[in-house]
Amino acid sequence: MVINILSNRSEWTFYFLSSVQFNFTISAKNILDKYIPLIIKKYIENLDEDNRNKIIKAYYNLESLVQDSLFLEDLPLELDFSEDLKKFLKLENLHLDSKFLKEPYAIIESILRIHQTCNLKTVPVVCNVAHYLDRTQLNMLNNLLKSMKLKMILIEFTSKDVLVYPKDADYFYIDQDLVDWY
Repeated sequence: MVINILSNRSEWTFYFLSSVQFNFTISAKNILDKYIPLIIKKYIENLDEDNRNKIIKAYYNLESLVQDSLFLEDLPLELDFSEDLKKFLKLENLHLDSKFLKEPYAIIESILRIHQTCNLKTVPVVCNVAHYLDRTQLNMLNNLLKSMKLKMILIEFTSKDVLVYPKDADYFYIDQDLVDWY
């Protein structure tokens, strides 16, 4: 299900159920900051024992090579080996491949795939999607949401007459009279 909430106001802070505040600014960097800890956690949970052992062995071999080269220095240097894969993945800067996050549709699709992969129970909220996606892409997004059995809230800051959204999507209009302008 896709929900479009419309307004002609350019900047809002929305408060939905239980005063949950949503931040609508989205970029590839924000995706990384928000989701990488969840991706790392899920990756480690899903990693089979054989691959886990191979990674740790390779990491240990690398540590041994570095430690051997440190003995050639005139300083008493040493490494502390840690089998913590979470630290290792952070150290190695695990990140989403930016070449796949150049297009708005790809960013939104990545968000949805992360939600599905990590089994997140939250609903992503994206703002002004119609500014970046055409009708075909919006329909593709709607079909993707259906196939993944996920929900997403799309908030459009526009008037009703220029609105573009999938015809089978749930759609709500927030009249200016209902908006609390703080």
